[in-house]
Amino acid sequence: MMDWLTLEPDARDILIDRVRRGSLSPEEAETEAAKQGFGPLATVPDPLEFDPDEMAWWSLPMAVAWIAWRDASSVRENCAEYREKWLIWIHGSWNIPTDDRNEFKRIDGHELRAVGPSTVCRLSLSETRLKSKGRLSTTTKMTIREAEKRLFIALAAGRIVAIAKDATTRVETH
Repeated sequence: MMDWLTLEPDARDILIDRVRRGSLSPEEAETEAAKQGFGPLATVPDPLEFDPDEMAWWSLPMAVAWIAWRDASSVRENCAEYREKWLIWIHGSWNIPTDDRNEFKRIDGHELRAVGPSTVCRLSLSETRLKSKGRLSTTTKMTIREAEKRLFIALAAGRIVAIAKDATTRVETH
């Protein structure tokens, strides 16, 4: 059993806390983490560990991303497991106790967080952002809204067929 009173934070935890409290910027913490040999703190998972072609199933956002954009990296970026390991710095403000612990003061800093789960609504927001920056994939076939609509029409009509790979990677239809 862990004794929380005697727990000593490691150097990584200390850097993350300093960024959270605003005494270091995320960039300064990343530089220090690299210097100390345990960086980076913000991470993007290895794409080779999350190959959509090798996944047994896709979530709804992954399927809609594929229908709309026809791009494997977009499918990967909407995979829940990938997003859980994708850590970014998020700006925020918090109340922390003062030294006498009777009052609180407001501080600005950054927290290290996973990007969060994907949803079809977030796909639409991503589409709007990508479009405004001129970075929408050249493989785009339709809007997210149209892709979602077509997926649900196909599901309702029973036109969707489940396809999977067996242990020998042979494609099977069910």
